[in-house]
Amino acid sequence: GASRPRRRTRRRASSPPTSPGSPKTGFFKKAPPPEPPADPKAEAVVLSGVLSRKKAGYVMSSYRKQRCKVVRNRREKGVNIGPALLFADAQTGALLGTSPLDGCDVAPRKDNKVGFEVSRGGKKTDALRASTVVDRDAWVKVLSDELNAWAASLHALPPRELKRRRSSIAAAQA
Repeated sequence: GASRPRRRTRRRASSPPTSPGSPKTGFFKKAPPPEPPADPKAEAVVLSGVLSRKKAGYVMSSYRKQRCKVVRNRREKGVNIGPALLFADAQTGALLGTSPLDGCDVAPRKDNKVGFEVSRGGKKTDALRASTVVDRDAWVKVLSDELNAWAASLHALPPRELKRRRSSIAAAQA
């Protein structure tokens, strides 16, 4: 069996097929109107995940896994206290505590590749560990960005308003 040579055929140029969402079929739907921008003063979760947090009061390093959230514009007693770090139990999700970040510093730990600290002017320090160096860097960046944005917003206030804001934050945290 000799094989026959194939005959070339030319196809006619046709219009591209129309999909149910294309304008040619009549089923074209207009895009919904854009949503209004989110309120910049509304409380919002910026980052969440599981971190290991050093237990308070222990000399030996004893860390517990906890769910953590960085919250922008955290409200307590009706007052915006700024960015905060929320801690919850890793298994049950029950809220364990809130650490306001107003006036805090964030820095990676030198003695631990995946560790970082959130310190409050020498008063209290939260020692935290992420699972990887990349995660640690992401947490440090987000926390630093939130702290810088909060400090800039406070710096923009007139002195009298800033004093009133500081006293209302302190009262909400008491």
